[in-house]
Amino acid sequence: KTFLIWILISVYQSLVCMALLLFFNVSLFVDISGISFLALVFTILVDVAFCINTWKLLIILSQVVTLAITLGSIVLFPGYFDVISVTNYGFWWRTIVLTIVATVPIYIILFINRTISPTAARKLK
Repeated sequence: KTFLIWILISVYQSLVCMALLLFFNVSLFVDISGISFLALVFTILVDVAFCINTWKLLIILSQVVTLAITLGSIVLFPGYFDVISVTNYGFWWRTIVLTIVATVPIYIILFINRTISPTAARKLK
């Protein structure tokens, strides 16, 4: 059941990402691939952050290192990212909007579900 839920969440997030890219009418393939790549990485980072119950130093470090490597890949792989468009404000607001639309509805639904029908462990707390 848990695996199927995560598969459905991933499919939803990918579909939202591609649909919004079409809605934003991004014309260059380099921009499409750059925005979608960064939005999906940011979405995964947010997913991991929401799933963690107890934050440890290693978890924080792994999140920060992942973010640094992802942002560093923009400079290291100019063939995949147009450096001029990455410095553009439109690139970043599209990436942030994609990340928010892909993550916020899911976690609102999960929060409502946990509030309405909490697990036995949560009921004991």
